[in-house]
Amino acid sequence: LVSAAFLIRSAAADLLDIDPEEFDLCHVRLAEVQINPTGKKKYSGEFILADHLINGSGFTRRLDQEFGNILRRIIQAADRQNSHSVIDKIFTQEHMGKCQSSCYSCLQNFRNMRYHPLLDWRLGISMVRMFVDPGFVAGLDGNWAMKGLEDWNVNTQGDIDKFIQNFSSLVRAPLQRFGPSGIRWEDRIVIVHHPLWDADEPEGILADWITEAAGDVGEPNVRSVDSFDLFKRPAWVFRELSRDNAVFNLS
Repeated sequence: LVSAAFLIRSAAADLLDIDPEEFDLCHVRLAEVQINPTGKKKYSGEFILADHLINGSGFTRRLDQEFGNILRRIIQAADRQNSHSVIDKIFTQEHMGKCQSSCYSCLQNFRNMRYHPLLDWRLGISMVRMFVDPGFVAGLDGNWAMKGLEDWNVNTQGDIDKFIQNFSSLVRAPLQRFGPSGIRWEDRIVIVHHPLWDADEPEGILADWITEAAGDVGEPNVRSVDSFDLFKRPAWVFRELSRDNAVFNLS
């Protein structure tokens, strides 16, 4: 969500021909939206962009008026549809080949340093697609042919291999690859999934992966972790999996 907010800020500034620093990201939180029939709470992300000037400059009002157009320009840039936007450079082969999450050529700048560990342009564009298209499922249907998704499998498999290499010596039995996106951890299997997938109510290929793992070790021994955490904080993932923290359990 934070990455999407900074993408939107950059696209809005380009459309209005102003400096992106005219907008401040001043609020990010989880907002409770409903409780489903099982009593489980559902949440949605929320962010607020505001004018940098204390008394306001009217730019945020313009952003609101042009919001749909701004989202479409971001998607056009990602899909190489000649958006003529400054964010086009994010989706060039040169940038995509060297930037796995964020850098000073895309989402990072000096003033948003506190957000640097959270920024990921791939997640940002996927979130923007969700804003525009409620039917977008971020690869759950097996369609990876979009910017932000097309190299997820390769990057995630590389992160799995690094995790296995770095932590196998710290467990009783060596960690092993399992299936297209999993780790065999002694008598458990850990499924690594896209951050925008719902592991509590799995659908599509995630449900298939979980079913395959459950057929091997039994569903109580299947865990799930998202690829963002595996890439950004592997030591935390290892520690919590070692403790068998319930946060990785399937509901």
